[in-house]
Amino acid sequence: MARHGSWWPIRGPVVSNCLECGAERLCYDQNMKHSHDPKERTALVVRLRKIRGQLQAVEKMVEAETDCAEVLTQVVSARRALKSFGDTLIRSHLHDCIEHAETQAESRKNLHALLTVLERYVA
Repeated sequence: MARHGSWWPIRGPVVSNCLECGAERLCYDQNMKHSHDPKERTALVVRLRKIRGQLQAVEKMVEAETDCAEVLTQVVSARRALKSFGDTLIRSHLHDCIEHAETQAESRKNLHALLTVLERYVA
């Protein structure tokens, strides 16, 4: 049976209707790794590339012995961008893997895994 969610599919997605709201969505085989819709995945990769660029700029600033306040300003910006990326993943996971899980047991399992990660995320 197909399920919502996913992160880089091994096999192609199938179109299915959401059990909760009836909306047509791309769903993935239960035996697949977690994968996102290709548009969502592309947006995530673009955000990560921007963050990588910010970090590379910080590295160059440190190598050039740029004023610490300027370096720290860029560090704050990169941290916010990374936090925003993480927040986006959390929202996606809540929607795809918990809210639209096939069974209540699967939803509980996914929620428990998310809570474990969130304990480290907010620390």
